[in-house]
Amino acid sequence: MKLYADAPGRRNAQVLMDLLTVVWIWVSIRIAVSVHSWLNGFATAGQELEDAGSGIEQKVSQASGQISGLPAVGDALQAPLDAIAGTGRSIATAGQTQQDVVHNAALIAALVCAGLLLLVAAIRLVFRIRWIVRASHAARMTTTEAGYTMLALRALVNQSWSALTSEVPDPAGSWRRGDPDDMRRLAGVELRSLGLRAAAAPSAPLERWS
Repeated sequence: MKLYADAPGRRNAQVLMDLLTVVWIWVSIRIAVSVHSWLNGFATAGQELEDAGSGIEQKVSQASGQISGLPAVGDALQAPLDAIAGTGRSIATAGQTQQDVVHNAALIAALVCAGLLLLVAAIRLVFRIRWIVRASHAARMTTTEAGYTMLALRALVNQSWSALTSEVPDPAGSWRRGDPDDMRRLAGVELRSLGLRAAAAPSAPLERWS
């Protein structure tokens, strides 16, 4: 597998971009965590409301229990105290609901933030993997005669005419004739476009074909 180019400039650029991508991913995660923590801070008001409501309910319920057995006034005070306890319970429920809303919003915001930031890294990763696949395949092709022939054909398809003619005056004609030296030059154009070393002579010499 070919992870990095042979050309020093391109290889250094790839290493730098890989490091920057790792840093970008780390920063993206930290930003998402910070957003989540910051938004969760707004749940404090809901927590205080829940605590206050629960405190009211608990104290009023205790008082209601203590006076329920009093003669004459016990029954008369029971209903108002129960109503106050119910109000405290409603306040506590509202506080809990507010916390749930804040927590859910914080989670969604953090996920959206992380997703948008990591999308940049994902796009970079797609192009990086694409280059690795192409470069690895091209490097393997330099080990056989047929591989050089296919690299020369790829150069005819993928590379600009000016890049081809700078190496071979008649690229298409040379490929049709199967001239060994010209085939290597054409293959070299394709290899250099990937940042790989120009084609060298294979273990078995190329033969002219027609």
